[in-house]
Formats: sequence, C-alpha cells, structure tokens
Amino acid sequence: PCGGRPEAINISNVNQLFDQHGKPHFKYIVEGANLFITRQARLELEKRGVILYPDASANKGGVTSSSLEVLCGLSLEDAEYVESMLFKDGKPTNFYLSYVRDIQTIIGRNARAEFDAIWRENIETGKPRSTISTELSTTLNKLSEELEATDLFSNEQLRSAVLGQVFPPTLIKKVGLAKLIERI
Repeated sequence: PCGGRPEAINISNVNQLFDQHGKPHFKYIVEGANLFITRQARLELEKRGVILYPDASANKGGVTSSSLEVLCGLSLEDAEYVESMLFKDGKPTNFYLSYVRDIQTIIGRNARAEFDAIWRENIETGKPRSTISTELSTTLNKLSEELEATDLFSNEQLRSAVLGQVFPPTLIKKVGLAKLIERI
C-alpha cells in the first residue's frame, strides 16, 4: 500500500486480510504509505506469517531522494544549478543523469543494508520485523542526537572523511569536497 488514510488497516479490520482458515491473502507487505497499518495490525499480520516491512523502513528512499535533491540545490550556485540540473531542449544534462544514478545507488545500498539488518535480526531473535524496524529507527534518531551534541564536526579531518563518503560522487566531482563543505 502506497497511499490512503492513516490506520486504514487496524486491529478491527485486519482479519479481512485472512481467508476463512486464517491464512493470509498476502505473503509480503511492503508499506509505502506512512502509518497505513497500525502497530497492532502489523504484529497480527506477522504473527500469522506475513513478511512485513513497515513504512519507516520501506519508504526511506523517498526521504533520501528529496534530501539529496535539496543538497544539490544548496551545493550549487544559481548559475551552476541552471547549467547542470535544468533540462535543455527537453533533455536532461549529463550531470543530472549522473546525479540521479548516484541517488539510485545510495538508495539501493541503504535499502539493502537495512533489509539485511532487519532480516538477520528477525532470524536471530524471532522479533517481528516491524518491531525491529521501529527499534532501528529509534536507535538511528538517538545516535543522530548524540552526535549532534558532540564537537566531532569541528574535527576537520574526520568531517571531510565522513562527508566524502556521504556526498554523491557526481557532486564532489563538480564542486570539490572542500567547496561543498564550505557551501553547506
């Protein structure tokens, strides 16, 4: 499900997703819409054998894509942006195509890593994947807050090393890492 009202599938209607013998109509559910399935309904689906990846894990690609789009807009000066990102005669520029490939690569790499982590943790612990996804998101948010409270960003060597791995290669090639860090 990739659209609809929040809590469209909930504990009071989740049984509609099972046949008269309690067998699920679906083997897999990848929740693209935010909050489409309630926590209780997710747990019931998983208890009955559905492999479920909830919104917090399934739609991070959209968040990543929009974040990298904003990053590009902040990284390029106006003239560079017009030259590099705007279509010419209805066709994308080479920079644009390369940047899109970078974004797709980053999303694919991150999605694979998260999928593998959730799958592995489910196998090792038996916890529902939706619970693991929530725990992973909570842990990542907490780690982000903890990092923000440190002075690690002022360590120029560390900052450059990390951002050199984070910024899309096409952007680094066009602007240069030092200039990107300065602009951002």
